[in-house]
Amino acid sequence: MTIFAAIQITSNDEMDKNLEKSFFYIDEAIKNNAKVICLPEVFTYIGKNKDKNQYYQKITGDLVLKLKEICKKNNVFIITGSFHESIDNSDKCYNTSLLISDQGEILKEYRKIHLFDAVFKNESYRESDSFEAGDLDQLNIVKTPYGNIGLSICYDLRFAEMYRELSKKGAEIIFVPSAFTMRTGREHWEILLRARAIENQVYIVAPNQFGFHDEKRESYGNTMIVDPWGKIISRASDKECVVYGDIDLNYFINVRKSLPCL
Repeated sequence: MTIFAAIQITSNDEMDKNLEKSFFYIDEAIKNNAKVICLPEVFTYIGKNKDKNQYYQKITGDLVLKLKEICKKNNVFIITGSFHESIDNSDKCYNTSLLISDQGEILKEYRKIHLFDAVFKNESYRESDSFEAGDLDQLNIVKTPYGNIGLSICYDLRFAEMYRELSKKGAEIIFVPSAFTMRTGREHWEILLRARAIENQVYIVAPNQFGFHDEKRESYGNTMIVDPWGKIISRASDKECVVYGDIDLNYFINVRKSLPCL
């Protein structure tokens, strides 16, 4: 078994403080012997600052370099949740997650495919106004010593075909770093996470943002790790924290043998 860690924080428009918290919880996870650590979606910044240069990142930039150094120094894998990846000659950005190995190497770049454009009675979201969608050809997995890993981000969770495709390609653990809203999270977060785990017989690791990011925007929290039977093996309290789960690939194999549905 391998200890996986999922970090739950409340990001806002103070990027320095967001990064300070993120590094603090990464360090806590390392001290608790986690070997694979995942941050939530847009862990670096949530806000309405028009000066995009203040929070847009490059994969070759200082933030990713520091995360690579942490991985190599501590012999851990990190999934970077997601951050705003700048696009040359564009005001928009990608919502990007990286899988960084224990040698400090980027094994996978994933750019969010499904953008959250939704309208409710008293609130609306238009991710496509500021983000470019990633390409469908990203749907492949990465083989690691701790299992075959697939990446997704937040709103992707509603598109079951994507998770089936990752499962067909050999995924054993799929990550879902998110900033799931309070409104949708109350109704759908747990159901969707468990459904994706059950129907694909995979582990789901889902770090979520928590609490109020400003006076209006609130995320649901309830960061979870779900096993291939659909059982919640870890669930965060209503606070910033790290949750842990033992990923047992022998159990994963037994579930698939006992109930073959793929």
